[in-house]
Amino acid sequence: MRREAERHAALGSGDKQPLTGRMQARRERQAILALVEPMVQRLFTELGEPGKVVKQLKAEATFGTRAREIALQVALRMSIERQKIGTP
Repeated sequence: MRREAERHAALGSGDKQPLTGRMQARRERQAILALVEPMVQRLFTELGEPGKVVKQLKAEATFGTRAREIALQVALRMSIERQKIGTP
């Protein structure tokens, strides 16, 4: 039994989180994204600089830990996209 568990871990198929938990986490992330993406986009429009956007997101009192984490991920993604197209 132990060897099989080690083999699964070595193959990367040893997920610890059940499928239902992963699906619930995915749905929660999608719901949070629906709320934070427009806000992050608005902040980029208003503030322009990624550093200012990040500072504003970190200061946002209405965010929980997970929402702040996702908002910062969105800001990073948008910042990279803006660099690719040449927008400051």
